[in-house]
Amino acid sequence: MKYLAEMLGWRTGSGELSVPDPATAARQFVALIIQQGLYQSMYGTRPLAEDEATAVCESAADLLVRAYGP
Repeated sequence: MKYLAEMLGWRTGSGELSVPDPATAARQFVALIIQQGLYQSMYGTRPLAEDEATAVCESAADLLVRAYGP
């Protein structure tokens, strides 16, 4: 989590993103991935296929970039 928050801070410093609170954004990003993974796996009752896991992560990343784009 710490590295993710630092990366969001670096991306903000470079002008690629505009994240006012990188630590909170990192926690929210991870929470979104975990929640969606749990939902897609029916709360752990079935394994996620690789393409499903990839889609969860890519969707969360897309949302983060759209939310914090400059």
